[in-house]
Amino acid sequence: MTQIAKLKVLCSAGTYIRTLAEDIGKKLGVGAHLAELRRTKAGKFDLSKAVTIEELERIVSENRLNEIIISMNEAVSHLPQVTLNEAEIKNTQQGKRLYFETSELADNQNVRMIDAAENLAAIGFYLREEKAIQPKLVLI
Repeated sequence: MTQIAKLKVLCSAGTYIRTLAEDIGKKLGVGAHLAELRRTKAGKFDLSKAVTIEELERIVSENRLNEIIISMNEAVSHLPQVTLNEAEIKNTQQGKRLYFETSELADNQNVRMIDAAENLAAIGFYLREEKAIQPKLVLI
């Protein structure tokens, strides 16, 4: 006889839910696997602002896409930010490290790199020993 259990899990990024299901099955002495997985929240985003494909098609046909689309900068607003000047933007475009010292960033911490108009230019990571941000994903 097949038994089904529904679980709601609140976890951090990087948690392997499929492995969790297998581990629960082992602990109970039965086989277990994941039949369905639905992410209801990621960071500050949840399903409250989600739209169906049909709603999206209607919004697009009514030329109202700007009402629901968020900027790339807002999408990663959970990351600490560094505002770049024009010279730093050019260096970032070339993948060069930007050197500066800060005690606010941890080693290898992701950082959003924005321009003066708050447009997301890149995502980088802080290298504490080198006192530098290395661009990882350049968007400009």
